[in-house]
Parts: sequence; C-alpha cells; structure tokens
Amino acid sequence: MKTKDILTAFNVELDKNAANIGISGCPAFLQSEKAYWINKAYNQLILRKVTGNNTLQTGFEGSVKRIFDLEKLIKTDYNLGEGDDLLPDENKTLLFNSNSNVITINDFSKNKERMLFVSAVLHFGNHATTVRLINHKDADRFLKTYNNNPWIEVPVATVGQNKIQIFIDTESMAAPYRVDLTYVKYPVLLDPTTPETEMNEIPEYMWYEIVSTATLLALDNIESQRTELNAELNKLSE
Repeated sequence: MKTKDILTAFNVELDKNAANIGISGCPAFLQSEKAYWINKAYNQLILRKVTGNNTLQTGFEGSVKRIFDLEKLIKTDYNLGEGDDLLPDENKTLLFNSNSNVITINDFSKNKERMLFVSAVLHFGNHATTVRLINHKDADRFLKTYNNNPWIEVPVATVGQNKIQIFIDTESMAAPYRVDLTYVKYPVLLDPTTPETEMNEIPEYMWYEIVSTATLLALDNIESQRTELNAELNKLSE
C-alpha cells in the first residue's frame, strides 16, 4: 500500500467519522498533520499488539493474527557479546559483573533501531536457555549479594533505562556468554512528501486498522479542543 493510498483512506474515514460525531464537513488537515496522526496510531497499535493491552488482553505471541500482523517488524540479533573479550568495558555489547551475577546489555534501543523487547536466549559454554522476563520489583530476589546467593534454574531479566539486565546462576552457567535478542524494530513511518513509497512492513489490512484509529485520534483532539474552548467561553460570559 502506497503512502498516497493511506492518506486517501484517512480522508475517507475522516469524513465518515466526522459526520458520526456531529462535526459538519470534513475537517481540514495539512498533509503533515495527517501523517502525525497516522504515525501516532501506528505506534499505538504496535504497542497494543505486543503488550496485550487490547480488548482481548492478548499479546502478539498469543494470537496467530498478531504474529502475522507484526512479522516483518520482528528481528533477532544473534550472538551479542561475540568478540567482546578484545574490547574495553565501555565498548562491550555484554558487560558481566564478576562481583555479582548480572549480565548487562547496554544501549538496548541501538540508536533507535530496537523498539520493544520480545525475548532472549542466553548461551553459556555449550548450552543455551530462554531468558524469562520479570518485573523490576522481583529483581532483588535474583541478585547475588553478600547475604543472598540465589539458585536460578532459568535466567531472568529486566528491561528498563535502555538496558537489559540478565540474572544468572554463576555456578551452573559458566562463561563465555552470548545472547540472541529478539525485538520489535522501530517501523518506517509514513512520510507525506514521498507519496509513491510502498509501506509494506505490515499487511495492507493493518493499515486500515491504523487509519481508523488515526481518524478517531484526530477527531477526538478536535472535539477536546472544542469542549475546552466552550468551557472558556462560558467562563467569560458568567
């Protein structure tokens, strides 16, 4: 589906939905404004499909449709940490703290390439195991300290502040360490100045979902502004 086709679909949806909520005539938006609302809806839809923050409360791995929706946005970087032995700490992809039991992946976003964490596989020695994601509030239970030596059957991880921290059992999971990291990449956003561009990172039907969401966001913004303006005018007339 081309950029110009998505913008045309936005105009059609805008006119239909404007009438439904009582806005007379199709509101006039600049092409850049249309792109803003479409791209905002695009990012929102990705977040909902990945995190499960939707009406079905289902993440993308819990639904065949959602897997297909995002298939081209799912990427894996293999063998992170390979060659790190020759690099200073500040340049390493994986940083292992030998005084504790934490492997850190710095710069998770990779200069705005990686958007959302999906999964990770930890390689240690000749073995490999899936990493389980946990909440930050539970992380202290897995952190090795002078008075806490946890037994960790399966490595666990937290994601935040642009880094991933993987907690391991250093006695059963010996170095060297490598990680395969699967993630949702940042999508190519719609650019109204390139109308012939094929927007093919997602299926065509998903663009109609995005356009429907984008028009509702745009109209809701107009309606909110109108409500606020009326409230201010009412104050002035009191």
